[in-house]
Amino acid sequence: MKKRYEINMTKGPLLPELLQFILPLMLSSMLQIAFNAADLIVVGRFGRPHSMAAVGANGAMINLIINVLMGLATGGGVLCARYYGANQTDKLHRTVSTTLITGVIGGVITGALGLALTVPLLRLVGSPDEVLPLATVYLRIYFLGLPVMALYNFSAAALRALGNTRQPLIYLAIAGVLNVIMNLFFVIVVGIDVAGVAIATVLSQAVGAFWILRFLTGSKTILRLRKEHLRPEGRVILPVMGLGISTFVMLSTESLLSISFSSSLA
Repeated sequence: MKKRYEINMTKGPLLPELLQFILPLMLSSMLQIAFNAADLIVVGRFGRPHSMAAVGANGAMINLIINVLMGLATGGGVLCARYYGANQTDKLHRTVSTTLITGVIGGVITGALGLALTVPLLRLVGSPDEVLPLATVYLRIYFLGLPVMALYNFSAAALRALGNTRQPLIYLAIAGVLNVIMNLFFVIVVGIDVAGVAIATVLSQAVGAFWILRFLTGSKTILRLRKEHLRPEGRVILPVMGLGISTFVMLSTESLLSISFSSSLA
């Protein structure tokens, strides 16, 4: 079967295939961080006093959350790539389904913990008292959206494991455009600034997750996930978590240092 969307690096010149894989991956990472920047720009231009500072106060924490999601998702992607390369389709399906379900459950648990610890976390990064209420609203809405954000990241990692970095970038770009449009709608038309841009971020990420899941269940990829594939396996979870945590630690070093520095200044 011809696979139109996967990159095969075992045949032909390596450099063109490598660039085709890496460049969309880099742009995807930049776009995810740009969601918070778009929120800052919109509330800074059209929001109330302290709104921009409230969104900006969440910057280091948002970067840390993104790195956690991307790092843990990478663990599942490594196993998916192993089974894809070995042409073990059954194990590939089981690994993808387990990582997706684990990601959503992990998003629910992390989101619940975040909701309970929002104020201490913001105090940890040195949020000023005058912006703390608005910053709390933003971060709590973000934590509520963690399950769909986790679903997007784990689904994207599964596609990247097959050498497909283009589709996750396309869907994330669509989500980014929607994020800006909804930011403007919620802030200018509805009149809610901090809560509005947070809701826009969650909704746009949900759209990205929907499209990437639609692609995973379609016929244009070797996965073609079906309901019967969605059976989590315990023996897959530990390797995924082990690989993911090591990647998360590597990706999160800068964010953790930034949080530590902010805490020392507070």
